[in-house]
Amino acid sequence: MITPRKGLLLVVLVLLLCGLLNARWTGWLSRPVTNTIDTVQYPAGWVASRLKSDPPIKEKVYEEDELRDKLRETQRYNAELWVENAELQEQIEAFKAIANIQDIKAIRPVQAPVSAYNADPVNPTMKLLRGSLQGIKVDDAVAYKQNLIGFIQEVGPLTSTVKLITSQDFRSEVMIMPPDRVRAGNNWPYIDWVESDKKGGFYIGEIAKSTSSALRPGDVVRVRDSLRKSANGFVLGEIISIEDHPTNPTQDSRVHIAPNTPIGPQREVTVITDRTD
Repeated sequence: MITPRKGLLLVVLVLLLCGLLNARWTGWLSRPVTNTIDTVQYPAGWVASRLKSDPPIKEKVYEEDELRDKLRETQRYNAELWVENAELQEQIEAFKAIANIQDIKAIRPVQAPVSAYNADPVNPTMKLLRGSLQGIKVDDAVAYKQNLIGFIQEVGPLTSTVKLITSQDFRSEVMIMPPDRVRAGNNWPYIDWVESDKKGGFYIGEIAKSTSSALRPGDVVRVRDSLRKSANGFVLGEIISIEDHPTNPTQDSRVHIAPNTPIGPQREVTVITDRTD
C-alpha cells in the first residue's frame, strides 16, 4: 500500500530523474504536470484580465476632439470648393453670353471682383478690383452675363470705378426686339433713344402710336451705341409698360423700360475691353 510519504518520495524521484535525462525523453513525464499547473492558473488569469482597468477617459476624449476638428476642417474646405466651383460656373456662363453678343476675337473680357457699391440715387457707382494693369480703359462697357451694368468712369493701376446705367443722366441709343423673334408684320429691330426715368429705369419719351402698336411688354431692349461700341448688343432691360403720352395721348405713346437684372448685389462683373495683344 502506497502511503502519502511514499507517494511524495515517488514524485521527488520522478522529478529528479526528469532533470537528469534529456528533455526529449522526459517530455511525456513532465507534460501532465505542466498541463495541470496551467489549468489551475487559467481561472486566476481570466479573472485578472477582467479586473484590469480601462484606459484613462481623458485620452479617449482627446481623440474624439481631434476627429471633430478634422471633420470641421474638411467641411470648411468642401464649402470653399463649392464656392469656387459656383464662381467658375458663373464665369463660364458670362463668357458664353458675351460670345453670343460680340466677336470674342476682337475683345478681351476681364473678370473684375466688386469691392464696393454706392447706391447714390443721382450717381450710383461700383468699385472694381481691376485697373489699367489689366488693360481696362475709360468708357469700357461693364456687363453681368448678357446685361449691361455701366461704363468705366475712372481707372487706376489696380482699381476702377463704374458709372452705372441707373445714373440719372444716362442716355443711350437702343434697338428693341421681341424675345422670340416670331412676331410677323413688323420691321425689327426698332431703333430709338432711351433716357433715365430717375427711378432706376428708362423710358422712350415720345413714340408714334403707329409704331408703338408693334411693341409689347417683355420685348428686349439692347444697346446700340456708336460711340461706346464695347456695349453694343448687351441687354439694357425690357419693356414693362406702354402708356399714352401725357400731352398727346391720341398720337403718341411713352414706353417704360426696367433693367433686366438687379444692379448692385453682383460680386463679380465683366469689363469688355479691346483686344490689343
